[in-house]
Amino acid sequence: MLFTAACAGGPEWKRGSVTELRFGQGGLPTQYVTVADAAMLEIILAGFRAAERIEEKPESFKGWRHIDIVGRGVGGRWLYDPETGRFSRLAHNKQPVFRLKESDRLRLNQFFPEASSSLSNTNLSR
Repeated sequence: MLFTAACAGGPEWKRGSVTELRFGQGGLPTQYVTVADAAMLEIILAGFRAAERIEEKPESFKGWRHIDIVGRGVGGRWLYDPETGRFSRLAHNKQPVFRLKESDRLRLNQFFPEASSSLSNTNLSR
């Protein structure tokens, strides 16, 4: 299983299990930013863990970006709306929808290729 839902929060990935996050534009898989730095991953994942599960379901995923999760025993693609901070796991069946806190949304948005063209196809593994 990719994650276990925390009682009142977002996805709970085990510490150290996620080794890389890839931030991409919707239909352009060649433009992405990779984050592999352990400290930065923990900051980003803490934002996901603090997210709230919401009941509202999006009418469309048009304009949403993708985040690929890579790691030991985990993996998958999540869809993310940079305007609202909502995100959900990409799957064939219905999945829970979560919303990031505003500060986490702003932090996350800077990793997408369109936020900084100089980061496109970049590995931030420092």
